[in-house]
Amino acid sequence: MMPSNQNDTEPKTYPWRIPPQEPAPPQPATPTTEEATDRIPWSKLLKYLLIGLVGMFLLLVLFDKIIMPWYVKLGDVETVPNVVGLPFDSAKVKLEERGFEVRKGESRNDDTYPAGTVAQQLPYGGAETKNGRRVYLTISLGTEMIAMPNMVGMQVREARITLMRAGLDIGEITYEYNDTVIRDLIFSQSIPAQVGARPGSLVNVVVSRGPTTRYTLMPSLVSLDIEQARTRLENAGLVLGVVRYKEEGGWAPNIVIEQSVAPYSKVAERAAIDVVVAAAPGSMGPTPQGDEASGTEEPTVKNVEPAEKKSATEKQKN
Repeated sequence: MMPSNQNDTEPKTYPWRIPPQEPAPPQPATPTTEEATDRIPWSKLLKYLLIGLVGMFLLLVLFDKIIMPWYVKLGDVETVPNVVGLPFDSAKVKLEERGFEVRKGESRNDDTYPAGTVAQQLPYGGAETKNGRRVYLTISLGTEMIAMPNMVGMQVREARITLMRAGLDIGEITYEYNDTVIRDLIFSQSIPAQVGARPGSLVNVVVSRGPTTRYTLMPSLVSLDIEQARTRLENAGLVLGVVRYKEEGGWAPNIVIEQSVAPYSKVAERAAIDVVVAAAPGSMGPTPQGDEASGTEEPTVKNVEPAEKKSATEKQKN
């Protein structure tokens, strides 16, 4: 029996045994040197971009200020004549005589130069350039014309709006009587319809005041005293015309028994209305008999007082 060891209670260790170890946590991957060198910082990228832009600008300046003038001076230098305002054929001949090649550019409307003339040239007149260079000419189409709208039959407000939409405006407005166009409508314009007009042109119009002859309603005069009839006619815009006297039974003297225009009919203003007035019995004298009666006309008095009224007035004077 082996002797007991005092240290039997202590755990025994075996040097050939390696205790198990816990795995280490994963470490973030670090980029390699090659990967780090492939990435360009933003600051360097912006720097390269600015350098490129500055370089392009310097090249353009160099091309415009040095290379092009040097290239032009390699050949004969000629001054471009000014042909603006000339007809195209004349401008072409003038340029070709100097050795330039003429090209017709786009045409456009122009208020300064008439149609068919040169409105612009490129290169401009007076510029020095290489002989044989192309010169582009812009031809004028003249002033842009607007088709005039038809305003006959419109009111002034409607015509003004129509003109403003077309790039025009209304000018002087006059009023005249017209028998065919009703009141407050336009019947004439200074620029006829469908005729070309410049933008901003003023168009004068004439507005109708209505018919030259005005009409009124004929009042009824029958059963009125002659003076009352005269007043009623004047109030209606009419005048008393020829007054005839006639003995008519059943009517008091000086009462209108007939009128030349039927009551409530349409009659022109200031027209003269003839009337027949009842005369006092016996004031017209004896009635002619036989052939004398047929050849005798009825006495007529124009705007005078009847005989009875006249005699009464003379007695008052005496």
